[in-house]
Amino acid sequence: MAEGGEKGLCWIVDLFLGDTKVTKFSGTDQAGSNTNLAGMTADAFAHFSLHDSDGNFALVDIQGGQDIIYFTMKHILTFFNPQVYLEMPN
Repeated sequence: MAEGGEKGLCWIVDLFLGDTKVTKFSGTDQAGSNTNLAGMTADAFAHFSLHDSDGNFALVDIQGGQDIIYFTMKHILTFFNPQVYLEMPN
């Protein structure tokens, strides 16, 4: 939370990706063609969003970056900047 003249305001900030290579896992009209673990995870995430919303909501155009947290040597995958298709009720 900000202080002073901006008190009460807050910002949502993405993780700084540094030198992380950005990969486009899906487009706005295609998905499901990835063959590596990160890409298949993005496909499953998009499919889950559609399935869990009973077909009313879909995440598309998923991009992400893979990196290693050096002090733990764990691999991380961060998805960002998706578009949303939303079925509006009549």
